[in-house]
Amino acid sequence: MSFLSLDQLKTGMVTIADVLDANGQLLLPAGKEMESSHLRKFKASGIAGADVKEEDDTSTGENNLELLETAKHYCIPFFKQMDMNQPVMRELFRQAVLYNSQQKISVKAHIKLPGETDSQPCEPVADWQRHLSRSNIKLPESPGIVDELNEVISNPFAVADDIAKIVNQSPGLAASLLKIVNSSFYGFPATIDSISRAVTLIGTREVKNLALGITAMNSFKGIENNLLNVKSFISHSIACGVISRILAVQAGIPKAEQLFVSGLLHDVGRLIIYKYFPAHAVQIFKTADASGSPMFKSEKPFLGARHTRIGAFILEEWKLPQTIIDNVRYHHNPMSAPDASPAAIVHLADVIVNALGIGSSGQRGIAEFDPKVFDHLELPTTVFEEVVSQATPQLAVFESIID
Repeated sequence: MSFLSLDQLKTGMVTIADVLDANGQLLLPAGKEMESSHLRKFKASGIAGADVKEEDDTSTGENNLELLETAKHYCIPFFKQMDMNQPVMRELFRQAVLYNSQQKISVKAHIKLPGETDSQPCEPVADWQRHLSRSNIKLPESPGIVDELNEVISNPFAVADDIAKIVNQSPGLAASLLKIVNSSFYGFPATIDSISRAVTLIGTREVKNLALGITAMNSFKGIENNLLNVKSFISHSIACGVISRILAVQAGIPKAEQLFVSGLLHDVGRLIIYKYFPAHAVQIFKTADASGSPMFKSEKPFLGARHTRIGAFILEEWKLPQTIIDNVRYHHNPMSAPDASPAAIVHLADVIVNALGIGSSGQRGIAEFDPKVFDHLELPTTVFEEVVSQATPQLAVFESIID
């Protein structure tokens, strides 16, 4: 199966997915053979192309259609709170179905989410910050190696070898960094065999942010909590980071590496809720499930703050750049952020990841979509296909590092 541009389409080709115009109107259903009249209709509608069965594809049309039908039923719940009359949502749904059909997974593993366990009602938290302090809860600390990198980077006389010495203190981190640098995430034509060379090519700040991301993801693995499927949370976080970076490039937003870290850590506040407020987490989920509203809208009545604010608090403790903190704090209402563009990127990445069903941080499907972000970023609906195409091999690289 492959996507072919309009000028590559020929009569006799068989569609693998419904062919829709920009308004979501059906031009040709899946499983149909193209005729000359269809091609004329495609040209008149101005579509970019269509998904068709490759000529050497030995799988039968019935099997492909069965996979598509299975994927469609899997994806429908993710969009239950969305307005499917919006062309953006129609196209995202189409890409989500295609993505999941290509995974060839007939039955998706059920992910245990907050609320799927018995719990006792609990009183709302009056002041979550004071509660954390009085309970002597140890908040996550900034990884020590990141502090060392910050100190070296702030030194105007530091060179690539200085950065490399710090990273090489952790052989596992160094190996992971080199694996990423040599992957499709960067696409360098020649092999990068040293950290100092990597620093020279991608820059000190990018190395620091990658180190932070890898260290943070590894620290998440140590969380023991029956409310949280850690592997699923990590998958969701990685996907949001990778797709945020791709979207930043597509939208022409600078400092794409900060968007990677922003996406990676966008739901870190939920980790705090699950780990230190488990009873409240269950009540939050049950309330959201009963009302049919997004989970984040049920957080404040129980905790006095949403996971976005709690996450921003943690990142302030880590002394991360203010832009990353703002992106995390405003990823559910990006147009209110001091700088709307990067926050909008993280918001859109979160929407895409939830639509594709990659992991979960607790929310079932798309929580909320602000259509203003699409106009603000000036992105075409065709960006979804490009994002999925670029993200798929990159996600495999990160998953192999974290496993």
